[in-house]
Amino acid sequence: MPEGRTPQGKPMRKLLFLSLPAALALASLAGLALTRPQDPVETPPAAQQKPGIASFNQDKRARIEQALEGVWMLVRYDPADVLFDARNVQGVAMFHEGYLSLNVMAQTFQREFLGDGVQLFIQGGAHRYRVTEFLRLQTAGIISFHNFHDDDDIEVEASGSPREYEIELDEEGKTLTLTKSDGAVLMWSRLGETEFPADSADALDRVRGRIR
Repeated sequence: MPEGRTPQGKPMRKLLFLSLPAALALASLAGLALTRPQDPVETPPAAQQKPGIASFNQDKRARIEQALEGVWMLVRYDPADVLFDARNVQGVAMFHEGYLSLNVMAQTFQREFLGDGVQLFIQGGAHRYRVTEFLRLQTAGIISFHNFHDDDDIEVEASGSPREYEIELDEEGKTLTLTKSDGAVLMWSRLGETEFPADSADALDRVRGRIR
């Protein structure tokens, strides 16, 4: 077959055109030929990985939740203000399976022209509680009240009223320290198992005898 010529009389070379699918297939084969398999990346076993802060907090959180169970007596109260004398404060807290019963009482003694000069402050109620992953004690009121303010009137709190405390527990689980966001500090001591008071039992027996 005679070779074609350009207008200038030079011989025209033949060009080879490939269809698009054929070009892609050829490129794919070339890529497979040049690719070398990679060595598998070994994942270190979990036992060799160092525990992080989250794991540490989880263990400490479980310890605190277990140690909270029981009855605690208030032994020290550092209020955020001078509303009352911290030496005249009493309180008891009972933790059990996510429920908290809390009662705190404080007194002030002031000279008055009329009256005995005694003012009583109280805080009480039943709450739900939890220990967060950040090791804080959070409570939500079920039924609660207080008059921890300048006014003597008792304030009934709305259901679900929240409070949060920083929580510290000694190694033996016998001293509990709660710090509120306003700076108030409450220190509690675990109350051991006790029997029903004999004097109270005798008094009840006498009352029951009179009723009969």
